[in-house]
Amino acid sequence: MTQPKKEPASVIQASASPSYYVVFAIKVALVLIILLLMPKLVEGKRRRSTDPQTAARPSSRVELRVLRKECMNNQECSSMIPEERMNCFFQCLSESCYDKIFGDMPLEDGEVDYDRYRLFERCLKQDIWSRNENRKNQIMSK
Repeated sequence: MTQPKKEPASVIQASASPSYYVVFAIKVALVLIILLLMPKLVEGKRRRSTDPQTAARPSSRVELRVLRKECMNNQECSSMIPEERMNCFFQCLSESCYDKIFGDMPLEDGEVDYDRYRLFERCLKQDIWSRNENRKNQIMSK
């Protein structure tokens, strides 16, 4: 009969060594600590622009969103088909900006003019921002 092979004593001791398990447990613990601390290390501060032309303030964004919804639901504009209501919609948003950008040459039905639309959006954001600043100044002066 053949006798089972005996493994060298060094292999048996290395695989059952408690130091192997301790090192493995320490590595797992370190990985878990790093993973738990990662969100804290990665967090950053939001940058806020001080220039009103580059970024509208959050209150201005909310006000713009509300104004757009009101104008979309405006009875004068909502009765028109979408291709015809853009001039009405822009006038509803801001009469002064509409006169500045589209006053001399209004959009034709179905026309899309991205350049003038961007100018109108910038004007509208500045208009809302200046209204908010005026409100703040009035509140501060009281």
